[in-house]
Amino acid sequence: MAESPLRVVEPVGSARGYAIKDFLARNQVPFETHAIGPAGSVVLELPGGDVLFEPSLIELATALGLTDAAGGGDYDLVVVGGGPAGLAAAVYSACEGLRVVIIEDDAPGGQAGSTSRIENYLGFPTGLSGGDLAQRALAQARRFGVQWLSARRATGLRRDGDHWAVDSDDGTTARGTAVLVATGMRWRPLDVPGAEELRDIGVYYGASTPVAVQTAGSDAYVLGAGNSAGQAALYLAEHGVRVTLLVRGPSLEGSPMSRYLVRRIEESDLVGVRAHAEVAAVTGTGKMSGIVVRDNGTGEISSVPATSLYVLIGMTPCTEWLAGRSTLDTRGYLVTGTDLLRVEGAWSADRDPLLTETSLPGVFAAGDVRSGTVKRIGSAIGQGAVASQAVLEYLRDKAVQRIPEQGGVSSFDLLDADRDGLIGPADLAAFGRGLVAAFDEPADTERARRVADACDEFWAVLARFGTTGVDRAAFTGALDELSALDAFAPLADAVLGLSDTDADGALTLREFQRLLGALGTPADTAAATFDQLDHDRTGHLDTARLASGSTLLGRA
Repeated sequence: MAESPLRVVEPVGSARGYAIKDFLARNQVPFETHAIGPAGSVVLELPGGDVLFEPSLIELATALGLTDAAGGGDYDLVVVGGGPAGLAAAVYSACEGLRVVIIEDDAPGGQAGSTSRIENYLGFPTGLSGGDLAQRALAQARRFGVQWLSARRATGLRRDGDHWAVDSDDGTTARGTAVLVATGMRWRPLDVPGAEELRDIGVYYGASTPVAVQTAGSDAYVLGAGNSAGQAALYLAEHGVRVTLLVRGPSLEGSPMSRYLVRRIEESDLVGVRAHAEVAAVTGTGKMSGIVVRDNGTGEISSVPATSLYVLIGMTPCTEWLAGRSTLDTRGYLVTGTDLLRVEGAWSADRDPLLTETSLPGVFAAGDVRSGTVKRIGSAIGQGAVASQAVLEYLRDKAVQRIPEQGGVSSFDLLDADRDGLIGPADLAAFGRGLVAAFDEPADTERARRVADACDEFWAVLARFGTTGVDRAAFTGALDELSALDAFAPLADAVLGLSDTDADGALTLREFQRLLGALGTPADTAAATFDQLDHDRTGHLDTARLASGSTLLGRA
């Protein structure tokens, strides 16, 4: 016998019921509804027989498996916001072996997830819904091990020892070496009499799910002249709702709406445009009954009967939870990267800010919440990818800072195999052969070849400082530039791959001691370093996180 579907039992005209149904729809959870008298409570009858009375969204998400359990130690990266930018950064970071968690206050996709149809995203010629795109991205992130904490809102950011701590409204805290703020924007609330009192019982923000169609009635009003407003109007019209689009300008020509949407609205028999229209008030008691409209050209006031108004009139950045800790522009967006250097006192670290880094070192931003960005889904995804690389660079630098100066052989002495005071291509080849032999690795294996190729690649960079050989003074003077060029990283990566004898992507203490021993570090010092790096006390070190060349080989 088939399992009964989720059932929402709600009072007629319940704002709480609408919020729950909207949350379920945007998470693509199928459900049935049953209306009761206006005095009752919202009850959810779950598949399997459990019942939730007036549940919070986090209680609902937990019961339905829409969120992971909080906890699980510290993270390399805490992403705040599960829209396109946050999901993209999480996927790219997790691919590099980072431990990543996403904190999202609602459903995956952010504003993009609430878009009824995306038709200009590359690679989808027939379009797709924002919800579909978001769910695909979330499934991809989870496949790479990203932890997903939804239905919880970030309330604060603070320093906690060597980590950043993100506090949430459910009382949990996620600690990360780095944080990515990808909180995007929210709809600007309609600030007129009656709008707040009738929210979710006539006044709605966004119109992209079947729940919106169910609440629209036969006639609906959409306020706004951007793409989201146009998509909302067409979505409602596709389901048989007659829509009036209220716009402040003289027409949709010259508005921010894309031309293909303007053309479709003009061709639709169910969508009309009322120009020079501003909402002056919303009326109704217990449910919406009308809209007061002002003509901004003539000043004329008129009232129209209406039971639903969908407000899409602009966005404000979600940065208030940072409580003024990070530098914002005049509109409240996060200033990042080299733009910080143009703001007096915004950047205090002894290095230049990385791409997408905010005024708080180790805290990055991507997507619509960043100052000066293009507010498009494709742009947000690209920014997430860029931010991921900046985070990796920051973590590599942090790893170098965490490892104390080792007693033992300097990098120059390690690489100067014949001890003639010069490092040349033959020295690097001998260094590679010695490492391979130290791990009892046959010379014809893939791991051995990777070491040899990496030695050749390193010499191709080092030869800039001496075509026949590089002496100690030149090598020491070139260390900073070599690190900036990431010249050590391929060699370090190959050496780590060689030392990971069981190929599980992590080094045990024994493997780590063997590696540092081959690099001239005593076993007891290697053990102490291992203990410092293994801050989660797992007994393993992720090779992707250790692949920082200057950590292993960048000693003068």
